[in-house]
Amino acid sequence: MSFYVKDETLQREVRAWTNAKLMPQEQADFIILPASSTVAEVEAVIEQAKIGTLVDPQQSATIILEMTREEETAFVLRGPGIKGES
Repeated sequence: MSFYVKDETLQREVRAWTNAKLMPQEQADFIILPASSTVAEVEAVIEQAKIGTLVDPQQSATIILEMTREEETAFVLRGPGIKGES
């Protein structure tokens, strides 16, 4: 299992808790983005993340986006694994 996160403190914590390898975001199984990420940064990560296939969807990356309750940005989720839109 591999992951990508910019924050060095969080890198150490994720490694300590999961024993996962830190990898470039294009190769990572899990990508963690902080709440301070802009819409443009999130879109760029989504475009560069690993993409699975219908046969092997598990080969795609999982993107974890930290959100705050004060967040006013709306995201529409759709695609394999999501029924309709969310």
